[in-house]
Amino acid sequence: MKRISVVAVVMAMCFLPCVAQKVTKGSLSILKNESQMNMVCDFTKCTIDDKPAYYFIKQEENWEKGVAVIITRFGEGLGRKIPTLIVGQFPEARYTLVYNVTVIDDDEDCKGTMVLKETQTGNIVAEIEKANGSAGSFGSFFNLLGDAFEDLGKKIGKLIK
Repeated sequence: MKRISVVAVVMAMCFLPCVAQKVTKGSLSILKNESQMNMVCDFTKCTIDDKPAYYFIKQEENWEKGVAVIITRFGEGLGRKIPTLIVGQFPEARYTLVYNVTVIDDDEDCKGTMVLKETQTGNIVAEIEKANGSAGSFGSFFNLLGDAFEDLGKKIGKLIK
């Protein structure tokens, strides 16, 4: 039984780099000297539990409030790696991070891509593939999704560093 566990751990370590966030265009290093960053979540191409996100958006009374909470949680995760960069809904910030959420699975893990843009011009500064976060194991939809966004924030903070 020990041998199977060791093999599973070794295999997992080999495949983990394949699912890590990857900057495919540009660089995130320009954020090192920024004090705040605007964040927008785009759910237009997202499925939640294999259903279009608009189904849940129509059902959820507090959708906008929930989105604000998960953006805050993303900022908390990123702040653990880069405490000088505050993330939130700051339309006046120099840069805007757009998270194109494509999948929220039944565990509330999130998957998608990210684009960093200059807020004023809309010019793309960087693109990130495999922007995925893992949720916790207990709580409401937005609590678990917040866990996933916080996890993703830590990962993106590590990329910026």
